[in-house]
Amino acid sequence: MKQISTEKKAAIAADFASGESVQQIARTHGVSPSTALKYARQTPAIVSSTNGSGASDPEILDLTSLVGKLLAAKLETAIAIQEHVRNPKWLMQQTAGDLAVLIGVNFDKMGRMLDHLAPRDKPS
Repeated sequence: MKQISTEKKAAIAADFASGESVQQIARTHGVSPSTALKYARQTPAIVSSTNGSGASDPEILDLTSLVGKLLAAKLETAIAIQEHVRNPKWLMQQTAGDLAVLIGVNFDKMGRMLDHLAPRDKPS
């Protein structure tokens, strides 16, 4: 099995945290969906920067830094897009269908982002 770099793990985690689907992450990073899912499932642990026992792990800390940077860049891009979308002149040039798709994609991404970052209760 090919070793996956810390940078790629961080990129996968950041993409997942920013709302990308596992299938899209797999295509983007050239990994199998199961590999993408493996690192996507680790996103909460990476973001909390512990190895599960509460002890710091250098790789996890490095991943946390990279995920934070990547996620910040993605969020800054999303903010820039939202500011552009609020331009009345630009809005008037779009079709109703295009705006509906844009709104739908935005809501879907935000919902997935919140879902991926929210802590989950373990089933009893």
